[in-house]
Amino acid sequence: MTKLFGVQTPSKLVVPSGVSGSLDGTTSNGLTVIGHADEAGLTLDPWQRLVLMEGMRLGPAGLYAALEVLLLVARQNGKSGIMAALVSSAPRLGLRKVIYSAHEFKTALETYDLTVELVKYGPLGQCDPEPKYRRSGTETGIEWAAGTEFADGLVLPRGCRIHFIARSRSSGRGFSADLVVMDEAFSIQAFTMAAILPTLSARPNPQVWYASSAPLNDSEQLHQLRERALSAVPSDRASLTMIEWAVEADRPHDDRNGWAQANPGLGYRITERFIEVELASLSPQDFGRERLGIPDEPDGITKSSLEHWAGLIDGDSEIISPLAFGLDMTPERDNTAITVGGLRIDGLAHVEVVEHLPGSEWVEARVVDLWKRHGIPFWIQTSTPAAALIGPLEAKGVEIKTHPLGGGAAALFADAIRNSTLRHLGQGSMSRALAGARKRRMGDTWTWSRTASTVDICPLVAASLAYYGTMVEPPAPKPKKARVL
Repeated sequence: MTKLFGVQTPSKLVVPSGVSGSLDGTTSNGLTVIGHADEAGLTLDPWQRLVLMEGMRLGPAGLYAALEVLLLVARQNGKSGIMAALVSSAPRLGLRKVIYSAHEFKTALETYDLTVELVKYGPLGQCDPEPKYRRSGTETGIEWAAGTEFADGLVLPRGCRIHFIARSRSSGRGFSADLVVMDEAFSIQAFTMAAILPTLSARPNPQVWYASSAPLNDSEQLHQLRERALSAVPSDRASLTMIEWAVEADRPHDDRNGWAQANPGLGYRITERFIEVELASLSPQDFGRERLGIPDEPDGITKSSLEHWAGLIDGDSEIISPLAFGLDMTPERDNTAITVGGLRIDGLAHVEVVEHLPGSEWVEARVVDLWKRHGIPFWIQTSTPAAALIGPLEAKGVEIKTHPLGGGAAALFADAIRNSTLRHLGQGSMSRALAGARKRRMGDTWTWSRTASTVDICPLVAASLAYYGTMVEPPAPKPKKARVL
């Protein structure tokens, strides 16, 4: 049987809008990195060279065409070699500071060890003074002092540092980096972006690289990056390059040509026999994601739940016993939603959008009016912009009940859809919010994610709160009938 080798060209290559042309030493800094790797004894595969050439493509004035570079390829194909070659080239690229981060510190240490090999056994290790290598839990990296001279005449007037860290809420803060590499990008959270991305803002020609296998269902930031790259809106990918090896989601998992398409390292680092074992051992979803590059569905409402939601429409549904209002507002305060929840005559719950209007200036008057007419509490999530209304509304006598993070409310609402224990009117704002909603993990629970969702979800957040209030508020006791003796 003929030995199968991985396809060296990506399944998807997306470059910034308006970028085109051939690549060489004048149009991409990738050739500098490839040359450095060759000198250090690391021969890169054609696909690895392609990634560096495309990712480091230059635009006008010698600046990088892409501020962000996303590499998606299955595990064990040779991604670490690309990252080590890239960060170890920092002195050649004129970079003063580089941050390499991984989800786990052991991954950062593995890349550090490979990077040290490329430096020690290549020209960048032959210098005066010699670089300093630090490997510890508090500080791991490589440093060239200011004024370092290399054998080929290169001089570093201001020195160069490469830091290797594990990601956390605080890691990266305080640095100002020219290059940030985020390995294991499937684990990136919003706080990671907030901690590390601003480190690029003061640099003249910065880049951030994301490297990962396919996104998990809760890989919120990675899904967003991939969706931006595939967007039909040019501004979404104006400064983003994506290079991906994967197969179509409906391709049979035992198609060996599909293995080759998704794994450029097949026949070099990965064997068909090993993939056969994975196929037999892993679940179809895990094999599709980890070996074929098929992303999990973003962690939102599943297709089956959306079908359930459509089946719960009752145009004649009405609340006999209203129990709770829900109130939510977008982060920009440009849209606000009020919903109501309660029980029908058959005991099922009902949720309904009362108002979903632009702005916030109308909200207080409308809430006070609804309170005076119905006398039922308004539920507000305290971690949202709507929390700013709690004080003013309470000052007007409105009963406010709060939910701290919204996780319990969101999960309870999703359960009600799945279990068909509520009804609704089929209002468009609610259906759109549900279809575009994504989840955000909070330990062992989750809530609705504003950053990952693709639409305004304040009707959904408000409806979840109203339903939660309906479930926790006891209905008013029914009057007892007098007995006639």
